[in-house]
Amino acid sequence: PDGFENLINLLIEVTSAHLIQQVAFGADVLQLFDSWSGLLPATAFDRFCVKPICEIVDRVKDTYPDVPIIVFPRGAGPKADQLAKHPRIDAISIDFSIEPSWAALKIQPYAAVQGNLDPVYLMVGGEELYNQARKIINALSKGPHIFNLGHGIQPTTPVDNVHALIKAVRE
Repeated sequence: PDGFENLINLLIEVTSAHLIQQVAFGADVLQLFDSWSGLLPATAFDRFCVKPICEIVDRVKDTYPDVPIIVFPRGAGPKADQLAKHPRIDAISIDFSIEPSWAALKIQPYAAVQGNLDPVYLMVGGEELYNQARKIINALSKGPHIFNLGHGIQPTTPVDNVHALIKAVRE
């Protein structure tokens, strides 16, 4: 764990510097991905996910206090609310494993929620795509929400389904 923490500290340094430069060169919003957070046991989550992310956010916000920062702790599940409580994190992205109704209760009181349509529904399209989009929008409509996928778009996703989803969300 101590050796890993040394690596994490290096990542904090370079990630913070990189994000600060991104804003200096015109980025209006930043999104910080922790792709491995879901693999951490509960006993290590604070040490190796929450504290490093909060340190990065604080360093960026010390330089650019008004830049919105979205954090995506992929696979963190119900542990994601720990990050939402940090006052300088503006939004939490949630993957498709998190129930939107849970996010409305545990994340939206502190931060905006981004997410969380399962990209498989976007590939399939049709009525179930609309049903899932409605479920997410209804659950998160009382607080700040950025509609998005709960993880990346698949290369085989039909473009027509993307257009249909955009139209449905706008309506």
